[in-house]
Formats: sequence, C-alpha cells, structure tokens
Amino acid sequence: MQRQNNPYRYMKDHMANVAILQPKATTYSHHNQYMDNGHSDWEKYMLGEVFFKGSDQNQHIENDHDHYDENEEELPYRVVQKFQNYEKRYYPSAKYVCNTTSVDTAADPLAGLERMNPFEVMMSRRFSKTPKSQQFMELFRYIQGVNQNQEEIEMTRPVVMFHNITKETTLGNYEDQTMCFYLPQKYQEHQHDEEHDHQETKPNPRHAPQPAPEPLNNKVFLYTRPPMEVFVRRFGGFALTHDTWETHRNTLEEDILGQKYNPREYFTVQYDNPWKLTKKTNEVWIQSLQQFQTLPVPVDGAQPRKSLVAKNGKFRPKPKTKGPKKN
Repeated sequence: MQRQNNPYRYMKDHMANVAILQPKATTYSHHNQYMDNGHSDWEKYMLGEVFFKGSDQNQHIENDHDHYDENEEELPYRVVQKFQNYEKRYYPSAKYVCNTTSVDTAADPLAGLERMNPFEVMMSRRFSKTPKSQQFMELFRYIQGVNQNQEEIEMTRPVVMFHNITKETTLGNYEDQTMCFYLPQKYQEHQHDEEHDHQETKPNPRHAPQPAPEPLNNKVFLYTRPPMEVFVRRFGGFALTHDTWETHRNTLEEDILGQKYNPREYFTVQYDNPWKLTKKTNEVWIQSLQQFQTLPVPVDGAQPRKSLVAKNGKFRPKPKTKGPKKN
C-alpha cells in the first residue's frame, strides 16, 4: 500500500464518513485554487483536500483511520500521582526534532474565533499562516525526508509545544515557542520500561539507537530533553486559540497551588489530527521543580516499597531488624 503523505496516520477513532457542516462553495473553490499554486502536501492536507473529496457539497469527511498502524509510537510516560482534576507524570529523557519561533500572544490571528465553525477556521488562509502552522510544516517536511539522509520518519504523537515567556505586558505576553516531534524508539538512547510506561506505549526490543538524520533547514534542530515530572491537565474539544490554552493553563495553576514550578514556562500538547471530530485529546503541562526519583515508583501516591520512618522531619529508609547473633 502506498504510504499516505500526511502526518496523522496514527488516529485511532472510527469517525470516518461523518457528515459535517461544509464551508461555502466559494470558500472551498478559493482554497482549491490556492492549493494548485504549488503549495506543499501538508498545506493541502490542512486545508481539507484530503477530507473534502469531489465537488458534491453533500460529501462527508474522510479520515485516515483505515491506514492506522497499531505500531505507531507515542511519547512514553509513567503516572506518578492522580488527583481529581489533574495528574503528575514522569517523562524519561527522550530525543526530539524541534524548531523555535518568537510569538506575541496578543497578536493571535485566531483570537475571538472560538465560537466559529472550527472547520471553516482551519480552512482559512489565516490559519495556514499562523506561527504554529508554519512550525508544524517545517517539522513535517523533515520527517518526510527533507534531511541529510533523505530518510522518511514515522509520525509519532503527541505534538509538544514548549512555551517560554520572555516578556509580560498588560496586553499579552511575548513567548519563545518550541514545537517538537518525539522521534521513534529506534533513535532513542534508552529502552523504556514497558511495565512502568504509559499503557499505550509499545516499546521496541532492546537495541542500539540509530543516529537521527541531521536537518537541512537551519530552523530545525535535534534535541534531547532531560527527564522531567510534569503536572498535566487533559481536556477535549478544539484548541485553536491562545486564549483557549491560557484558560486551561490558569486552571491547572490554581489546582497545583503550593507546588514548585516556574510560572514563565509551560507546555501545550495535542494528540490528534486537527480535523478529528470527537474525543479529541489536548493537554497542558507544567513542569514540577521538586526533586524526583528516577527509579520506578508506585502510582497514585502510594508509599515506596521500603518502609519509611520519620527523623527530624525527614524520611529515611527504616533500618533492617537484626536477627539473633550466631554462636
């Protein structure tokens, strides 16, 4: 079967052939003309050419679910604690391909469009010109073979965006935003622990890692992120605007009040094809600055297996009971 040239071959749900409200014919025709002017496969995909087949205005959305590969990889993690509205996770060190851009969040071109038909928003030229779309396109080209080895790399999930607030103003913040794709397991330095990783992660057999191909685009770079623990808030629906992400980030900050973290740094994370209709998965992460254990620990906040006793307000392993002395 010919490889599908789009970044969302991993989608799991079976919502193909679900009718949706279509944009006006003039809008669709305008974008067909735009796509015929030599734009990339990724832009054609994002603008709906893959989904809106033919000229019939009563057509249905067509997803790529039939081509889903069960071996598609997901960034591994281990749940450390679960709370009512959020959870704490441990992410091992991992290699990514990334790019960075500086953004004025007050100038979000999609601001105020939260209640618009999301499909019309995503088919607009305004959406395709957002910094996030441009970053995605650069990374997608890298995994499609625009690299020194001309090597195609499987798409993984989720797409992770790291936000570093460089300047705060009354109107909005300036951020350095780094978008990253997790590289497949064959490029990773260490084999992940299947017992303690997230249940959907499917690690490959132990192996010597392959070097990831070097990017040709000087905006794209390879990066190894150190291990980290993050507080995670998960939510559904369409997250197209900065205000949508900011709302969930503020809620998470309220939930973790009293925890140690850097308020000028956070992550926004998307798992699904933007055109997926239902059961969408989005997350906001805030990195915990507490020291954490790198060895496997129980989930749900249970105590480690070693018994602990308090001494001077600190915990230390309970000393072993000595048996009777031998004569």
